[in-house]
Amino acid sequence: AQFKIKNGDRLNIREVSVANRIGISVVGEVEYPGFYEWKEGLRISDIFKSIAHFKDGADLNYALIRRQSLFGNISFLSFSPNKILNAPNSDTDLLLEQRDRLIVFSRTDESRRERTIRSLIEELHHEGNPGTGIASVRVLGMVHFPGEYPYVSNMTVGDLIVAGGGMRDSAFTVSSELSRQTFDLNSSNPSAEITHANLDSLLSDKTLATKLQPQDV
Repeated sequence: AQFKIKNGDRLNIREVSVANRIGISVVGEVEYPGFYEWKEGLRISDIFKSIAHFKDGADLNYALIRRQSLFGNISFLSFSPNKILNAPNSDTDLLLEQRDRLIVFSRTDESRRERTIRSLIEELHHEGNPGTGIASVRVLGMVHFPGEYPYVSNMTVGDLIVAGGGMRDSAFTVSSELSRQTFDLNSSNPSAEITHANLDSLLSDKTLATKLQPQDV
């Protein structure tokens, strides 16, 4: 700090490696992707302060936080940018942790959205346990973006429909089917069973609040 600077000197401050950074990264359909400084108490709204932070084609109903523990385990949290903008510092405005990655998806470019989701699913495959699969769920049929999505804690049928871009106008909302795999790993002959259950109207709050489990379809 006391080193004297002279005319003509050049000060070169090198960048720390990404692996050693303590901060937040932001990727996807945002105007200012990159690395943000982390501090105690940092929330999503401290990163996304206004609608100007998102590109025109951004999905403002569904975004993800990729979180990695000190042991390298990966998990996901979901949030709605719209809700964050409308109610900063609310319960939905999650606290961020070191090395979190905020991922904002496209609602207009299906192929770009699919590529981003697929890379996350491929990463989860390294976390999966033999016989029980990975922490993901699927939504098929009359939604805008059918496919496989990372499972988040306490995820509901409604959350998964939002992840899939919402229902199409042609969706038959009176009935839907939930397929679930259950595993018995405690017996001498471990087995898996697939069950199918018909859900009530997808316009019903009770149906939309139905809790999901990993591997549900």
